[in-house]
Amino acid sequence: MSACLTWMVSVGLIGSLVLGPVYGGKLDPEQIKAKPGENVTLQCRGSKDDTFRALKWVRRELESEGYVFYFRENRQYESNQLLSFRGRLDLRDPEMKDGDFSVILKNVRISDTGSYECQVGTNGNKPKLINNMSLKVEYPEKTAKPGEDVVLQCQVPTDAEIVMTRWSRPDLKSEGYVYIFKDGRLDENGQHESFRGRVDLRSPEMKDGDFSVILKNIRISDTGSYECYIGKKKPGNLVPEPVELINSTTLKVEDSGHTGGHSGAEGDQGAGNNHGHVGLTVGLTVVGILLLVAAVVGFMFYRKRCRPTDQNPNPRPERRPMNPK
Repeated sequence: MSACLTWMVSVGLIGSLVLGPVYGGKLDPEQIKAKPGENVTLQCRGSKDDTFRALKWVRRELESEGYVFYFRENRQYESNQLLSFRGRLDLRDPEMKDGDFSVILKNVRISDTGSYECQVGTNGNKPKLINNMSLKVEYPEKTAKPGEDVVLQCQVPTDAEIVMTRWSRPDLKSEGYVYIFKDGRLDENGQHESFRGRVDLRSPEMKDGDFSVILKNIRISDTGSYECYIGKKKPGNLVPEPVELINSTTLKVEDSGHTGGHSGAEGDQGAGNNHGHVGLTVGLTVVGILLLVAAVVGFMFYRKRCRPTDQNPNPRPERRPMNPK
């Protein structure tokens, strides 16, 4: 009987490990992908029958510093709202009909990437978690050929005074920046020598918060990741705010001789990866089904074999006393 029990437990554990990821519920929060400058909706829906008290949206990793959005008593509170989110969030439905507590985050930035939680307080209770999701903001990879000019995008509307604009390559930070503009002029002393004379602001006056730069006559060595930072100072403040990452983009420079061949190879590789993901999913599903069938058949077989019996399956013939002669 113990052997039967051990076999059944083993099959159950293996089945749960295989079938769990395939048929189980969502283990990770919903992920939203967006490009800088777009508007995204952070979804949250609760019960429409409960009496609404308060709505709070928080960034899990920034919760100790303040909240993303707080709404109570028919108005939005900004006293402890994170500065980077002020003026950029609205309720999708101002009346929150049918328990719709979703918010619209406008003009998203790279720095908005992170985990978000929706907490709702009803019936006089403190806000509790209703939904969580992750947001990833990024530009798609930019490709170009040697000798071309490319625009590295970076734009964020702001009414603050811009005291510094900086573009950097993470792998070159110790040697200098791609571009740095402060005190009303280009700082060539802090610029990496390979970028001198090749980078200009797209909008010299940085109108509408446009901090994009034009990288001219690009080279193979320009391939890499580029980050845009700005330093600003609010009206009436003497101390500038901390420098903020606005955008990150990847540039890939290939000559025409390699572009075609790489495109085909990368395309085939991408297709292979897609087919591989599909094959993996199908394979896991088939294995899971087979394990499930094996478990059912095995259970029926061993239940019949291992259950206790009331009668001896091979009874001996009854011995009768012999008649005396």
